[in-house]
Amino acid sequence: MSCAKKALKTARCRRLITFLQGSYRVSDRRACAVIQMGRSNYSYKSRKHDDPALRFRICEIAKYHVRYGYQRIHTLLQREG
Repeated sequence: MSCAKKALKTARCRRLITFLQGSYRVSDRRACAVIQMGRSNYSYKSRKHDDPALRFRICEIAKYHVRYGYQRIHTLLQREG
């Protein structure tokens, strides 16, 4: 069973690896090799912040200043605080 070939989602692959570790007492490295998933993918922690006010402000700026790119919008947001 391969995460890469069968197109399993990362969350399911993580559960499979955790199952292998618990059932067969294997290391992260061995379980990732069996599932054929990279160890960096297994240990990745998302740093995404969900801030609806910030999203709304970005959309406001983008609607008003259509030609501004993400770097310019970022600069404007930094100036606003």
